[in-house]
Amino acid sequence: MNQKKIGIGLICVVVLVFIAYGITTMQKGEGEVTATLVIKNGGTHTYEATLPAGSTVVDFMEACGVSFTDEGRFFTSIQGISQDEATQTYWMYYVNGEMAAVGARDYILQDGDEVTWNLESFS
Repeated sequence: MNQKKIGIGLICVVVLVFIAYGITTMQKGEGEVTATLVIKNGGTHTYEATLPAGSTVVDFMEACGVSFTDEGRFFTSIQGISQDEATQTYWMYYVNGEMAAVGARDYILQDGDEVTWNLESFS
């Protein structure tokens, strides 16, 4: 009976070690994520890249070779196409079809994410 308890205890310890290792690995950003980037500005341009876990949307855009200009939290130009305040046209980004809740410098990519930038008019 004691051997059975010791065996179960050892199994529990091994499982806990693997769980702790997995959590630590994710927190350190180890591993990779693959994502798709779509830019819509009259035409559609699609990119795909694999990056280290913990990468942001900005890291992703840089890895895809996409040029951009940002002023703090707002992107004013992507691939040479600028927003136009006169026509109230601005760059907005979405992750998996949902408007992003945080800035592109703060969103941490998840494996399989699709990031879409739209040049949208609010007039």
